[in-house]
Amino acid sequence: MKRFAMTFLVAWIAATAVGAAEPVDVAFQARCDGTTQRYVVLLPPEFDANKLADLLVVLHGHGSDRWQFIRGDRPEIRACRDAATQYKMILVAPDYRGTTSWMGPKAEADMVQILDEVQAKYKIARTIISGGSMGGSSALTFAALHPDRVAGVVSLNGTANHVEYENFQEAIRESFGGSKTEVPEEYRRRSAELWPERLAMPIAATVGGRDTSVPPDSVRRLMGVLQKQGRPVLLIDRPEDGHSTNYEDTAAAVRFVVEKIRGVPRRRSIALPDYCNTPDAMAVLPDGTIILAVPNLTDTKSPGVLMKISSSDEVSLFAKLPPHPTTGLVCPMGVRQAPSGDLYVADCQLSGRYSRLLRVVVRDGKPGEVKTVAQGLDIANGVAIRDGFVYLTDSAVGKTAEGDVLSVVYRFRLDEENVTVQPGGADPHCIATLKTHSKDIPVGADGIDFDENGNLYVANCGDATIEKLVLDAAGKVVSQTVLARSPLMKSTDGLFYDRRTRRIYVADILANAIRAVSLDGSVTTVAQDGDNDGANGLLDGPSEAVVRGSEIIAANFDRVFPGAVNTKSEKPYTLSVIPLPTATDTNPIGRMPLEVGDPFVLEHFAPGRFVQWLQGELAHFLTGQEGNHLTLRHFRRAAITDLQMAGVSEKETSLMVGATAEVIRKRRQ
Repeated sequence: MKRFAMTFLVAWIAATAVGAAEPVDVAFQARCDGTTQRYVVLLPPEFDANKLADLLVVLHGHGSDRWQFIRGDRPEIRACRDAATQYKMILVAPDYRGTTSWMGPKAEADMVQILDEVQAKYKIARTIISGGSMGGSSALTFAALHPDRVAGVVSLNGTANHVEYENFQEAIRESFGGSKTEVPEEYRRRSAELWPERLAMPIAATVGGRDTSVPPDSVRRLMGVLQKQGRPVLLIDRPEDGHSTNYEDTAAAVRFVVEKIRGVPRRRSIALPDYCNTPDAMAVLPDGTIILAVPNLTDTKSPGVLMKISSSDEVSLFAKLPPHPTTGLVCPMGVRQAPSGDLYVADCQLSGRYSRLLRVVVRDGKPGEVKTVAQGLDIANGVAIRDGFVYLTDSAVGKTAEGDVLSVVYRFRLDEENVTVQPGGADPHCIATLKTHSKDIPVGADGIDFDENGNLYVANCGDATIEKLVLDAAGKVVSQTVLARSPLMKSTDGLFYDRRTRRIYVADILANAIRAVSLDGSVTTVAQDGDNDGANGLLDGPSEAVVRGSEIIAANFDRVFPGAVNTKSEKPYTLSVIPLPTATDTNPIGRMPLEVGDPFVLEHFAPGRFVQWLQGELAHFLTGQEGNHLTLRHFRRAAITDLQMAGVSEKETSLMVGATAEVIRKRRQ
């Protein structure tokens, strides 16, 4: 394969720091009838008017006004505001003709005028139209009427067919200028379902199966048609829900559209066999192989196993482990590799102090004898290895008088065997005790890992915190503090410390998310999804996330717990593969070299997601797939927009896009 390479030095210029802006209520004279109309503008924190920004238009529901998405506290409203902040988008909330709009002709005209005004005042890259209920319906309507003005759509609990919709007919009649029999074409024009050929942009929609206010069927049909046509769509369908969308599903819908229009590298799934119903923890070997522990707790008829995931993602059985002689079960969870190549595995029996710490002897990459390091444990869970010792979390060894769960961290020599642990944390191998106050999730010490300086980090799952343990040379704890506690985190399950990024990646199993924790304790979200089945790279109750090269691999435990986003354990059984966030995703300041190399093989992510998008689109063209941009003209236009958003100069943009387009032309010949 030929390599097409070009090297540029890209200067990332720091944005002018401006505090979080206050909403501005804007009045304008409507071109269509001369009346005074209004919309609200909310700029993102640290907004720089000299740089391109995306625009998120939020359309209110029936009976509300422009302030609904600015001041409201419903979960879907907060999720939209938070998304605008997270993705640094300008938020615009129009009245679009008041409380009973439904996107009639005057509301449509006002929307066009508002977009004209906002795009004249700010450097707008792309526009997402979103809304809930009446607003969700109106977002679809406007996109079908003006597809050239819309880069993406988020429709929450809307309708796609005004011809068949029966509710709020008096308000809709007034807005549309007549009834269905009086102006039938107006109802057809404003029914997105009837114009699927106009909807080529990314669209995410949510519906509730028990929604009688705005029934879901028309949106279901529309999304089905678009999906068959290969359009980038996401339908979040909740059969048991009514006329509302929760925070997580709204966030997932907005994120889907943002990532599609910005070309964020695509996630993918690694499919597991049917006998792997609860993938849990992973050990990353030096050659990129992953050993996956699968306790199979959803269906214990399938014995727990260790699976092997090759560096090219080929899945195979690595080892069957010996069942416990009393329970007849083996439930491998935490797993790590020692310098000898042997694997240390936590066999979590869940009750009766039957849990074990096992050592799988590995020679020439093949499993051999399985030895017992320690037995008599309560809930053996996470494993870490350092300097000749294996560290193990036991997630519940007892309770305090107040009802708090006690959990511990044990330390064993790598060569120890057949240790019977004393109960209640009284064993001399115990080096630390944690308390968990949560009564809903009575699970304490869980994931565990070391940084390069020997500091030990332990996830306190039920309390959703990460504790930092400083050890002396003898392995005794000299300091134990809470490193991270954040409203973002609902739980902290497995964790993994990545030395290259110097971050802790922790699975928030209840929130269906992966969080990144810096060593100063700050917490950010790497990925978070609504309830789903784990296909297409989506998270489905993740229990641990590890870093392999430039990717995060998350094991989807897919169990149902109180307060969890996940509501059903179901096939497919998967691992989610998520592109590793680069330093520039969180700190896009400074000068660093940028190399655009082989479009098919990215050994490392280049700084800035715009380059990943550029190469992703190039790969689409070179492999004959049509992606989002069907012609070289469209390719150039979209690439230029993305590069300018990243602060690349006009000259460098012209060189990069021109060279890429030339590659496309040559390969198409």
